[in-house]
Amino acid sequence: MGVVSDLIPFAKEILSHRPCRGMLKVYLMGSMLVLLGAAGGLVETLLLPFLERRPQKEDSETDFLLMATFRQKQQQQLVKSA
Repeated sequence: MGVVSDLIPFAKEILSHRPCRGMLKVYLMGSMLVLLGAAGGLVETLLLPFLERRPQKEDSETDFLLMATFRQKQQQQLVKSA
């Protein structure tokens, strides 16, 4: 929250120098985007452990190994029955 407490005196100083309204809007918009980005990053960091993420590569390798094992068992059963 140090950013918000620094933002208010900064805005007052800018207004005391009588800048154009457009420049003040740019500063305030940039500050709000920074705050929203920081809040979004914090939420993402907090929720990251609860999200289940598995890379696609591991899934396909696991599926391949399972299918290979299944085929070997089928072939062994065919050899035993023949």
